[in-house]
Amino acid sequence: MSGYLRKYVSKFRVKADYDLLTNDFPRDEIGNIDSSFDDFYIPCANNGKIRHYEQNILFYYCPSVIRFKNILKQIYEDKIGNLDKYKTTKLLKEKEITSYDYEEIYKKLLNKQILVHIDELDFEGEFRFKTDMMNYIANLVGARTSGANISPFSTKNLPKEKYNIPTRDLNKYKKIIKPIDKIVLLAHWIKQFDDVIQAKKGNTYDINAERKLSCLSGKEYIHSIGLFDDYLEFLQDKVSEYQNGKNVR
Repeated sequence: MSGYLRKYVSKFRVKADYDLLTNDFPRDEIGNIDSSFDDFYIPCANNGKIRHYEQNILFYYCPSVIRFKNILKQIYEDKIGNLDKYKTTKLLKEKEITSYDYEEIYKKLLNKQILVHIDELDFEGEFRFKTDMMNYIANLVGARTSGANISPFSTKNLPKEKYNIPTRDLNKYKKIIKPIDKIVLLAHWIKQFDDVIQAKKGNTYDINAERKLSCLSGKEYIHSIGLFDDYLEFLQDKVSEYQNGKNVR
């Protein structure tokens, strides 16, 4: 069921896994994303994730076994009832230590068919559930809703690196663009500067691939590849044309 989580776009933030080697989504030989691609997930609080397992079964992955246990205890209390019969309290060095029989708690959740599968590991955990539980589980695990309308394949879902342009260079940039009152022009010009990058770096230089690998965009990428002075000169010419009333697009 390729792209099953797409049904939740606009309700939850749905992201697509990307290739760690290219910092881009997996693509075929002509650059298109394979229509059968199904590596989607819904990001949740504390780095948890909801993914599709099969048919009408989803699963929640939790990177913290402590949080995992607390979530399952909450599901038990919400769907079955009090946990007291599974609780044991001991006095250790004048301090009360409470523990739970998680094996029995998990067994009950499965026998009642509230969850489909539970897998607790040393440091993390995962449980599977039917889609009719989605709203409840999503609320419980903090499924992200901000950015719900963003496409899973949006570049906003690709990694970004923090890059600080030195103050001296940034001040030069700000001085040049000060007369510009149309941000759209700057966006258009930065795309045009790709031609300059290609000419400087040679025909074998793959601008799009290198930009994605850098996890940078805009003027930060240009600065990182050592062409910021060329970009400032390019911008100065464009701004001068703009001020002279020429059609700079």
